[in-house]
Amino acid sequence: MRSQVIFCLLLLLPALIRGEGGAGLATQVNSRHVYRLEYPADWQVKELAESGFFEASSQLDKASLTNTFRVEIDSVATPTEDFAAFMATGIEELRAELLAETPGLVAEDVVVLATSELKLGRHTAQRIDYSYPLYGALRLRGIRVRVPWLTKIYKLTCNAEEGWYFDQVAADFEAMIASFRVEHPNQAHLDNYIRTRADLDGGERVFYWQGSAYGLIPGERRKDLFDVEGYSIVRAIPDERGYLLLSKEVMLFKHRQSGEILETWYNPMTGRENAVIHVFNDPTNMDLRFTDEYFQWLTQVLPCTELGDQISWHHEFFPHYPNVLSRSDYPLFSQSDTYQAVDISNYLVDRADLEDPLQHSVPAIYTFTRVYPWLPFMRMGERPGNLILTGRGRKLEGGFGDLPPVLREYVLNQAPGFARAPDAYSQPNSTIWSNFKKMAEEGLIDLRGQ
Repeated sequence: MRSQVIFCLLLLLPALIRGEGGAGLATQVNSRHVYRLEYPADWQVKELAESGFFEASSQLDKASLTNTFRVEIDSVATPTEDFAAFMATGIEELRAELLAETPGLVAEDVVVLATSELKLGRHTAQRIDYSYPLYGALRLRGIRVRVPWLTKIYKLTCNAEEGWYFDQVAADFEAMIASFRVEHPNQAHLDNYIRTRADLDGGERVFYWQGSAYGLIPGERRKDLFDVEGYSIVRAIPDERGYLLLSKEVMLFKHRQSGEILETWYNPMTGRENAVIHVFNDPTNMDLRFTDEYFQWLTQVLPCTELGDQISWHHEFFPHYPNVLSRSDYPLFSQSDTYQAVDISNYLVDRADLEDPLQHSVPAIYTFTRVYPWLPFMRMGERPGNLILTGRGRKLEGGFGDLPPVLREYVLNQAPGFARAPDAYSQPNSTIWSNFKKMAEEGLIDLRGQ
């Protein structure tokens, strides 16, 4: 019996030394310096929250050195733009730091075992594996990871006695490094919004919709005008302060009964036939980069509502600014010198999809209601009333190729550049009204009759 007990203890000894089956993981969050990581919950911890310093340590036995994982933050004058140059300075900075800390150490004693580039969340980092003599035959084995972010460099340093002791904690070191993230407050909220609207991996996504347009004039019944069909094609570009959402939008006007794409349209409110100008807006970008202060309020900037097993991201925009089509210059095509509208939209997703971290783009349903001034091609002048647009659609799994063939072919024939999302961020955004003015200035629109 005694021999069986001893045998069982011998089997358990490696696990006890490594801490397997121990207290699990704990999470370290520094809100001031916006980083988080996970570490073994039974390791000893030191923290200076103001400076961002954090250290987790363990000691396998009294004869060994302490194993340490440390986070320190350096400030730099300007953000890192040339990562190759950043990599080139890493080894020399590490050597200089070790020489300053270790009496008698010379540069040749620091052996760089490997240097590589790695991704930690959205950030690119440099990893340096190294070793150096501490005293006598004792050597330390280390890992240094440098993460540049704006005007900060996060330094993660792992140290343990080279050989058997390092091998016992190597998995813990790797897990702590892999868990490290520089994240703003509400970063997950923003990421989920991007997963809904686009794709975290930067791939193109398409929202397709169908709808109808109505005329609403005070004191009169509604006017059924035409149907609409269109899409937006979008890509999200990650930035250290959030994302740039790059998109283009197409909306075609169609006959309500036949579904044909209109070239001309009979206006029941004027009794005249009008040449139709379809919507090709490029770009329709969004700058979703925020300061630390705005990240605190991100759930209000990008609101969502929980609806049981579903979540709705919703926007209520009320643009109000000078109309690019002034009444004096475009009296027949402009309702007012002030552009005033309403754009209410919803993106509906399943909660289960957002809870799956492997889905970088989640299926979504899209609905909208827009209240516009009369469109310029309608030639309504300053007549009272509004155009009401309603639509509903979804994100297409196959992107542009999944659009209905008639719509896809029309775009490829008329404006093939709208088969792709923008490659770079630009402003100002295009609108129906700014595009009309541009076409008029280029002589592409008959302005006679004003």
